[in-house]
Amino acid sequence: MKLNDVERPLEHFHYDTFRVPENPLDSFEKLTVSFRTDPDGEISSLSAPLDLRVADIIFKRVAEARTVSELAAREAVTLLRGDGPNGQPPLITLRRKPL
Repeated sequence: MKLNDVERPLEHFHYDTFRVPENPLDSFEKLTVSFRTDPDGEISSLSAPLDLRVADIIFKRVAEARTVSELAAREAVTLLRGDGPNGQPPLITLRRKPL
């Protein structure tokens, strides 16, 4: 998972929930990310407790422009945006390795 300039691996936790692996030196240790899917099984949003003072922040999938070369690369990219502090929407990029 990549959130702006912060990149962390995720491990499966439970059903559609993943978390950052344990690491006492990492402030994101055990952060959980839950995915929601649409009726077609595509990721439509994800939620994460990025600020403990508010409810989980929900990132909704946004359409992205795709070029032929990007599609030929066979790499799936999912972009999700949420409402962040100071009017700056954080961006999460999830990449799946090609088959």
